[in-house]
Amino acid sequence: MAKAKLSDEVKTYIVQALACFDSPSVVAAAVKKEFGVDVS
Repeated sequence: MAKAKLSDEVKTYIVQALACFDSPSVVAAAVKKEFGVDVS
């Protein structure tokens, strides 16, 4: 499976969410809802 690159906006969102101590699974669900992107 090819790796897709995340936009800077999505990367920033993920870093900020993790910095707020959200769990990785919560962050992944939020990214899917907010941006329509699956991350694992």
